Amino acid sequence: MARPGYRLFAAASWGLIFVAVLHTIGHFAGRPTDPAALKAFAAMASYRLELPLGMHPTILDVFRDLSLTMAITLAGLGLQNVVVGRLAGASPLLMRGLAGTTSLVLGALLGLKAFYRISPPLVLVAVVEVLFLFAWVRLGSERTVGRQEKQ
Repeated sequence: MARPGYRLFAAASWGLIFVAVLHTIGHFAGRPTDPAALKAFAAMASYRLELPLGMHPTILDVFRDLSLTMAITLAGLGLQNVVVGRLAGASPLLMRGLAGTTSLVLGALLGLKAFYRISPPLVLVAVVEVLFLFAWVRLGSERTVGRQEKQ
């Protein structure tokens, strides 16, 4: 029988991985054809930064790097939660701590996405955030903690 709150925690964790996959698909999807967007991308590709170690990435390189960094980070966070959640000795208290810290991270991301008005990740991350918050509440119930202590 599944531990109380585990299904929500697992669904939220797999949800993070799903969002990461969608973000990666979006990253590699077709390039814009709008003339204004093409001009902006050309400007990003033409301006180089002077960074330490003799590196000179373009603004477009940085943009692409940050896009993939988001996907890797979300996938890593989700995978980490899945692994810990599946450990035989994973207590509701540990899983509640992970649900809480993941909720804090996602809350910061939601704030950032709202501030910059980037709707696709805002909506998807918000759904996953709600699942983690419900898991956090469920894993912290007295009934759940009491069952863990009796085992």
